[in-house]
Amino acid sequence: MTEQQGLNVWVDDEREAPEGWVWDKTVESAIFTLQSYRVHHLALDYVMGRGKNTGEIMEWLREHPDRWPTGEITCHSGSFDAQKLIEEMAKDYAP
Repeated sequence: MTEQQGLNVWVDDEREAPEGWVWDKTVESAIFTLQSYRVHHLALDYVMGRGKNTGEIMEWLREHPDRWPTGEITCHSGSFDAQKLIEEMAKDYAP
């Protein structure tokens, strides 16, 4: 990863991030990372506990297109429906 390319960010409250990835365990910490650093690949779980889900991150990105990842957004949720939802949001919200 180069600084220009950005960080790979894994958002999941339970499953540990792959080696070399930044691990954000809450919606709030993921948004902070997106605000503070250039992100290349954003990998999202969906359900984040405490009534939160990563759709909130997607809504934040929609309002801040300048912080959109330079690479891709993927969803690693075990729920097929959640994966499709995040994929659709990424397609619809992309700047």
